[in-house]
Amino acid sequence: MGENGDLLQNINVLDVLYANDLERYAVKVNQPEAGTDGPGTKDLLHLNDVEPLSPRMADEYPLFDAGDLLVSLREPHLVFVLDPDTKETKWHASAPFIQQHDPDFVGDGWIGVFDNNEDFTERGTMLGGSRIVAMQPHTDSMEIRFPTSASDPFYTDVRGKFQRMPNGNMLLTKNLF
Repeated sequence: MGENGDLLQNINVLDVLYANDLERYAVKVNQPEAGTDGPGTKDLLHLNDVEPLSPRMADEYPLFDAGDLLVSLREPHLVFVLDPDTKETKWHASAPFIQQHDPDFVGDGWIGVFDNNEDFTERGTMLGGSRIVAMQPHTDSMEIRFPTSASDPFYTDVRGKFQRMPNGNMLLTKNLF
């Protein structure tokens, strides 16, 4: 959306997945359930966040260009970077997160992802809770940024968000809706 709320571009996410040989992500989680006429959900991809790479940060990301889009699809557990002009995916990852939200370009080539790490328990006890996963595509590196050994675990099954603060701390939120 533009500054005035105008639609700047309409991109069909399914077309992007198929054009970039990523259709397996749309198909694997949406297989028809036995004895039904269709997939188990009508929300096939659950697009939950899109963030452009700012010109100010672009030099920190050698694989990407200013204006590339960081996209999160919750249902196939997929995060990817897309050139909005060519519709080419420049990078993608589906592990190690489960029903992630809110990926962000966090600097120094890193992409931070709020991993809900949904395990279908009330408090996330099966998989250890939610976490902030950081990935650096140009080095193929991954690290868990939160929780740390000095923090308590936390869990949100849906809509988690994080924001890196100027002092280096992280603000974590849980949406109760």
